[in-house]
Amino acid sequence: ANGVTLETRRYDSLFGGTQFGSVLRVDLSEPGVEVKPVRSNQCQTTSQLARSAGAVAAVNGGFFDGACGSVSLVKIDGQLFNSNARGRSAIGFTETGLPMIDWVNAGADWPLAYHALGGLSRLAEAEMVSVEWERDAATYSFAHNRHPRTGVAIGAGGELMMATLDGRTAAGNGVSLFDFGQWFVWLGATEALNLDGGGSTTLWTSTEGVVNFPSDNGLADHYGE
Repeated sequence: ANGVTLETRRYDSLFGGTQFGSVLRVDLSEPGVEVKPVRSNQCQTTSQLARSAGAVAAVNGGFFDGACGSVSLVKIDGQLFNSNARGRSAIGFTETGLPMIDWVNAGADWPLAYHALGGLSRLAEAEMVSVEWERDAATYSFAHNRHPRTGVAIGAGGELMMATLDGRTAAGNGVSLFDFGQWFVWLGATEALNLDGGGSTTLWTSTEGVVNFPSDNGLADHYGE
């Protein structure tokens, strides 16, 4: 769609193994383009939520508990639905659509944000890798081990990137948070944030369906959401 492009690439050797990357680049200055969270009231996949919202494209978002309730900040159209269960970094958008990444305390609103979604953790700042996993109370293995990853980044000129790197199947080896941050910097990010990864990692478009290789079925196909 106007202002939204999809890029995919298979790497034979990146961060010590094969990788499959998918990137949505969003021109937020394009008329009619809006990026916002979509809230689920039950257990639904990324593709189900995206289709129900009439989205052009989507990635999975914040972290959730065993009952599919959000434990991450969720703010839509100025209304706060959930706060961060712990103080963590988040992606937000002003009412005019300006993107920003900042720290938001546990239980707190983010007054500057009209839309917002919590992540874990910041990956890059000022065009440099900056992984704040300890501040965000992530575990060592979460930060340093190889996993499928989903993230969002702000590029020069306010461009937004929503991206996935796959793992846990033959499609990709997965990456650490440090590798993920470096990849975003190579893609042109000035700031970047990690979202929920692992079996949740999904990138979907209305024309292609599930683009990446979600891992929960253990197969290198598009059916493991």
